[in-house]
Amino acid sequence: MKDYLNVGCTPYDEPCAQVGSENYSRLSTIECRAFAHQCHRELVKKFGEEYTVYVRIKSFPHDFGTYKEVVVEYTTGTDEQQALYLEGEADLSSWDDEAKQELEEAGYTLHICL
Repeated sequence: MKDYLNVGCTPYDEPCAQVGSENYSRLSTIECRAFAHQCHRELVKKFGEEYTVYVRIKSFPHDFGTYKEVVVEYTTGTDEQQALYLEGEADLSSWDDEAKQELEEAGYTLHICL
């Protein structure tokens, strides 16, 4: 059976674009893309290139509009352990250097904590 866990829209100690704010869609897409790539790097560090979960951006309805988050999709067994690692044990407290570079290259500087 397929399921998913929400990982977030940015690392948990970093601010993020607020749903309903000006340019939210553009900013949240940049944030989520960089965060999804960072999640991928964390999975590779722990499980190698052959990890079996799928990291993607998912949209959710909200009273103030649609918001986006990074989710990790998995099936039971090994996939579930990988998803739980990403959701709870991986070092996702702040942007890594590669994510900071990606945000900068995308012209996103609003919330980068250097």
